[in-house]
Amino acid sequence: MILSLIILILILMNMNLLKFGEKTNKQEGGLPRRLDMQEILEIKRILEEQRRDIKEIKDEIKDIKRRLSIREDISERIRRRAMDFLKYRG
Repeated sequence: MILSLIILILILMNMNLLKFGEKTNKQEGGLPRRLDMQEILEIKRILEEQRRDIKEIKDEIKDIKRRLSIREDISERIRRRAMDFLKYRG
């Protein structure tokens, strides 16, 4: 969420929609510049792409956690069998 906000700020700065340290029309006594429909649609498209990317990353993290859990379970089973083997053998 924070990452997408940072990326949105950088994109807006790149598109000259958000400027830091510069006077805006509102500071000069005028009205703030309104975004046109094309800019709004572009921002919306970018946000949708970021949401999809975040969802894919979350799914990958879940898959990695699941695989790690399976590996830990297998390691634990092997360790128990080795201990049982040594117990009966010795």
